[in-house]
Amino acid sequence: MSHSYQKILVPIDGSDSSYKAIQEATKIAKLSRGKIDLLHVVNLSEHVQIYAHFHGAYLPDHYADEITNLGDEIIKTAMKEVPSEFQGISKIESGDPRSILQQYVTTEPYDLVVIGCRGLGALPGLFMGSVSQFLVQNATCPVMVVK
Repeated sequence: MSHSYQKILVPIDGSDSSYKAIQEATKIAKLSRGKIDLLHVVNLSEHVQIYAHFHGAYLPDHYADEITNLGDEIIKTAMKEVPSEFQGISKIESGDPRSILQQYVTTEPYDLVVIGCRGLGALPGLFMGSVSQFLVQNATCPVMVVK
């Protein structure tokens, strides 16, 4: 391997492709003896829109706690997939995934981002925007997209 990937970021959203990204990052970490950081970004605006569509405009106080608990479960499950010798930090942030991930790859010295592709397709990806595509275009380090 011509490049040493010592610090690898894997954004986790709970999808199958994000767990495949962990598997690929682990293979790379084994070769380079690197560490894998996991990041889950809770997009509250997306959750609120879905909730409001099915339940009306009123949002119960406990709903934010439920979303946070879901994020905790996603991170805990993801941590089990990373062998202990390659575990770095794991964090949960709240906000727009594109902005948060851009901030992480700009301010932290990551050597590589390994991200799952949710497979939105061309038309939904065009309107909704693909986080993986955004990172490919804007990250300051290499980005590997895993299907």
